[in-house]
Amino acid sequence: MRRCPEPPCCPPSPPFPATSASADLNADGRPDVTAVEFGTDFLAVRITTGAGTFGPIRRYVVGIKPSFVTSGDFNGDGHADVAVSNTGSLYISVLLGNGDGTLQPARSYSLSGPNAGLLGLSVGSFSLEPADVDGDGLLDIVAGNMVTNDVAVLVGRGDGTFAPARTYAIGGPSSIGLLSFTVAVGDFDADGDPDVVTGGALSLTVMRNDGNGQLTATSSNPTGVATVCAKVGDVNADGILDAVATSWGSQYQVLLGNGDATFRNGERRASGGLVGQCFSLGDLDGDHDLDLAIANSTSTAGVGAVAVLMGDGQGHFGGDPISKVYPVNVAPFATALGDYDGDGITDIVAVNSLPPTFSLLRGNGDGSFRQQIAFPL
Repeated sequence: MRRCPEPPCCPPSPPFPATSASADLNADGRPDVTAVEFGTDFLAVRITTGAGTFGPIRRYVVGIKPSFVTSGDFNGDGHADVAVSNTGSLYISVLLGNGDGTLQPARSYSLSGPNAGLLGLSVGSFSLEPADVDGDGLLDIVAGNMVTNDVAVLVGRGDGTFAPARTYAIGGPSSIGLLSFTVAVGDFDADGDPDVVTGGALSLTVMRNDGNGQLTATSSNPTGVATVCAKVGDVNADGILDAVATSWGSQYQVLLGNGDATFRNGERRASGGLVGQCFSLGDLDGDHDLDLAIANSTSTAGVGAVAVLMGDGQGHFGGDPISKVYPVNVAPFATALGDYDGDGITDIVAVNSLPPTFSLLRGNGDGSFRQQIAFPL
C-alpha cells in the first residue's frame, strides 16, 4: 500500500472515487466533502470554504480498496469522525476528527468475529453505517461483508475505539439472503432497537435486533438484480419506516413497512439512467416529503447522471414535473446531500470516476437544481 506521509499529497495513479458523505469536519456549520478513492487506497477530504467553493484536497491513508464512507461522533468529543469500509481487506478504518477540518491517522478494526464466515474471517466490506445497536448510548458500526455473506457489528467503547466484532450470518438454512453489498439501519418493528436491512444479489434482507445487539435474518424482499444501495425513511408518511433500494438493473424498488419488520412491495421504476448506483433520500423541495437523488453510471447522453425524483408523500417518486435528470461526469457511484453554498437550500454532491471529480448541483429550493460545477479529487 502506498503511504501518504503528510496530507495533502497527490497519488500517482487515478483515484477512481467511490462514495461520498457530508460531514462538518471543521465545526463551521457547513458540510464538507469526504470521498473514498477505490483506486489509490486513500480518503480524500475537501473543506467547504464559501458559497460553493472548497479548499485543497487532503488525503489520508485507509485500507485496501476503500468503498464506502460514513461519519459520526465515535469518541463523544463533539467533533465529526469518519469510518471507511475497505473492500479488499479484513478491516474497516476509523479516522477521528480534530474539529479543525483535519483527521487523525486511521486505525484499523477487524471485521471478523467468533461466527465469521469462510475460514473464520469476514471479508468484502462494501457498506457501513453508524448506530447504537446494543442500546448503551454509544455509537457502534454495522458493516456488510459480501464475500463471506455476513454482517459485522463493531461495538463502540465511547472513546473512539471498538471492541472485537460480532458477526451474524445473512444466509441460513432457508437461504434468506445472499451477498451483503449494502446495509441500512432503522427501527422496523417499533421496539426501540435499531434493526438492519442488507441487500446484495437479488433481495433486501431484514435482520432484527433482539435488544442486546444480536441480529437475526428474518425475512427478505426481491429488489432486482445486483442490489447496490439501500436507504430507509418514511416515504408514505404513515409513521412507519420504509426502505428504498437501487440495483444495477437501472431500477429502484420501494418497500413499504408494515411496522413488524416486514415489508410489502411498493412501486418499482426506472432509476433515471443506466446502471443505477447509490442514492440519497431527503426533502429536496421543502414540502416535507422524501425525494430521491440517484447516481446513474451512464445515460443516453453517454455521461453519468443524477436523477432527481420528487416524492408525493404516498410512496411514489418521479411523477412531479420538477423531476429531472442532470448530467454529471462519467461513472458517478453515489450522491450526498447538504447545504454546501450556505444559502439555506439543500444541494447535491455526486462523486465521479472519470475524471476523478465531484459534481456540485446547487439547489434552487423548489426541487430543481443548477447544472453541475465539477471539482477535482
